Amino acid sequence: MRGELNIIIHATEDINRILAAVKNMFDIDLARKNMRRRDLSGHYGNPIIYLTIKLSSSDVKNILSVMREKLSEEDRNYFLNTIDEYFHKSTVYIRLDKQRLCQGRLSLVEEDPIKIVIRNVNPSFIEKWLTGDEN
Repeated sequence: MRGELNIIIHATEDINRILAAVKNMFDIDLARKNMRRRDLSGHYGNPIIYLTIKLSSSDVKNILSVMREKLSEEDRNYFLNTIDEYFHKSTVYIRLDKQRLCQGRLSLVEEDPIKIVIRNVNPSFIEKWLTGDEN
């Protein structure tokens, strides 16, 4: 199991604030991670930064533990009840609200997310981890 975080940072957003929020929420040492930055242009030529941060198996498990603890019961139940919609083959795509994460909270979102991509995993593993039955 391995994963990555994909983050789109718009010109109006503070990259350092977003990275600090990711580091603090998930206890990930970003200085030691393989991070790829792509500078892009938006529809109107506005600058956009696209970051990809590679995650180890232990990072992924830690993120799932934080999700179990910090997601509302409503979001966690929604995710678990619709888990097949988040999977494609052996990859799960989880979208977390970037603005709420910067406020120290977690919630699922469809637009402008921090995307967590976890590869080589099956739905039952994610279900067990998010319900606290990972052993």
